[in-house]
Amino acid sequence: MHVRNGDRPYRSSADAMNKWPETATAVGARLDEAGSLQIVCPYGLDDLFGLTVRRSPLFADAEAFRRRIETKKWLDKWPLLKVIWDEPSANVKQ
Repeated sequence: MHVRNGDRPYRSSADAMNKWPETATAVGARLDEAGSLQIVCPYGLDDLFGLTVRRSPLFADAEAFRRRIETKKWLDKWPLLKVIWDEPSANVKQ
């Protein structure tokens, strides 16, 4: 994905997720070797659980963000979603 997105190689899955279009989709889960659940969410889980879609701070293309929501018809599928169309969130957790 880093090649497609014109980025340097990602250092980790969390580094890649920092650059995902929406904060609410930048969430990953896995079981570690001990069988414990590990959650990676560079922007936290508030937007996911709050049904809020906003552009991630490191995703600069606001028009691509808008097209993504419209072409996937997220608001038709999930009418309770709140979309923040303005500037991306400032609370970057790295």
